[in-house]
Formats: sequence, C-alpha cells, structure tokens
Amino acid sequence: MTLRAAQRGDAGRIVAMWNHAAPHDPINEILLIEKAWEDPGVVFHEVLETDGEVQGFALGVIRKAQGDVVGYLKMLAVAPAERGAGIGSRLLKGAETALQTHGARLVRIGGSPPNYLSPGVDDRYGAGLTFLQKHGYRVSGETENMTVVLDGQDWTTDGDEAGLLRQGVTVRRAVAGDHEQLKVLANHFGGTWIDEIERALALDPVGVHLAWRGDQLLGFAAWGGNNTAAGWFGPMGTLPEARGLGIGGVLLKRCLRDLQRQGFKASVIPWVGPVGFYQRHAGANVSARLIRMEKTLDPGVAR
Repeated sequence: MTLRAAQRGDAGRIVAMWNHAAPHDPINEILLIEKAWEDPGVVFHEVLETDGEVQGFALGVIRKAQGDVVGYLKMLAVAPAERGAGIGSRLLKGAETALQTHGARLVRIGGSPPNYLSPGVDDRYGAGLTFLQKHGYRVSGETENMTVVLDGQDWTTDGDEAGLLRQGVTVRRAVAGDHEQLKVLANHFGGTWIDEIERALALDPVGVHLAWRGDQLLGFAAWGGNNTAAGWFGPMGTLPEARGLGIGGVLLKRCLRDLQRQGFKASVIPWVGPVGFYQRHAGANVSARLIRMEKTLDPGVAR
C-alpha cells in the first residue's frame, strides 16, 4: 500500500471509490476538483492505493478567522472491501498531523465553509460515526439538509413580485456594483457568507438575487456559492424588519428557477434552520440529518 499526495489525474478513480463508499454524498470529477484543488486552505489531500487502485482518500483544510485556526476533515472514505485493514486510521492520522502542523488545535468533521462537501456526517453512516468516536471525536451538534425537486415545477414569481412592488420592494438579479452593499448585509448575518456570495456573483448567469426598497438592500438569495457542480442553494437572508413581506419566497424561487434552467433536477438546501419555510415555499423535504463532530488534538500529535 502506498500513501501519497493526490493528483488531478487521480480524480476519476477517487470519484469511483468515493461514490461506492459514500453513497449519500455522491460527487463527480468537477465537484471533487472544487473541493480538493480549488480550495486554498487544503493542507492534506492524499490517496492510499494498491497496484494503482485507490483504496482510500482524505482531504483536510485549514480555516483562519479572527486569529483562530481550525482544522477540518472535509472528506474521508475507504473502499468497502478494504475496511478493517487500518486504511482509515492511517489517513485520519495523516490528516490530523498535517492540520496540527499548520496550527490547528481543533479538528471538525465536514463543514469547512465556504468550501465544503457536507455540513457533517450523515447519520446513515453508522460505521463511520463509530470509527470517528473510536478515534476521539465527540458530537458537537447536528443540522439538516433538505432537497427540493426542480424538475417539472413552476417557479414563476411574476404575481408575487407585483405584490412586492406595491409595497415599494423591487427584486432583481445582482450586478458587480452590488458587491459592497452585499458585504454589509452579509455582515449583518455574521459575515461568514461573503465568500460563497462572491463565488455566486462570479457565475454566468449571476447566481444572486436581491430585494431593494429604494437604495436599501433588504435581502438576498444565492445559488452555486458552494458545491456548484451539484446545484446547491444558499445562502440567503432577509433583514428582520423586512420579514413577512414575502421577500424570501420570491428570492428562493428565482434561484430555484435558475437552477432548473441550468439543467438540475433537484437542489440541496444545506444547514437548514427554517424547515417550515422551505417546505411551504418550495415543497422541500428533509433529506439528511448531519452529525457535527470535533476533536481537540493532543499536543503530541505532530510534535
């Protein structure tokens, strides 16, 4: 068995192994490249192979914010036929060492905004949860993903937009000149979404829709800011004083219409808070329960 850095040329073999090992988080080569080679925070992306066959893959990233350094294990999978041979433990140890070498004292599983594959561990991976707990990871929370079927749905918003206009609210697609006001609005929600918003702004067509009253930006919704090749929705937000006007529903449907026109049959809405909102406006259903896990590294791991 050989442990080595993953190369772009490995993408097809990694994807094949991953989709067999992690059926609830399917990927394609474009999505893998987004996760592993378009993320400047990656410090560990290695494969373990035997005779040219990829048996395992792990991806670790560093995130820095306000002086804190946190490590994330973004991806880890072992071919089902090879489990129990220590491959997962070897990859996990390598990732932890790399993350600690780059300053992390805490490692979280999944998450890693603004570029992540999943917010946590799908609870259908029972063996994976047991494996992580065995290696010292503890549950730190949970969240849910929802899925909305796009195919065959009518996401027309003309009537709702006319109703907003009567309340002095206009809705339109974002343009480059909206960037600064979007930053201000993102800061209202903690400022953690701006990187995803900027990625959505760079798409063609632009993946951000806005609601205005005069020159005040009241709300936004985006698509493609993360997991672009998979057609994910989000983030979105409306100022508290503007809620209840119907802005969120219109912005959501505009984004879903874009995704439908891009050819996506369904869209994932991650890290869901207001489940009822998405059920009511888009017919979305909870599709995954994600367990968030973390571990404080022993100072002796890397030194």
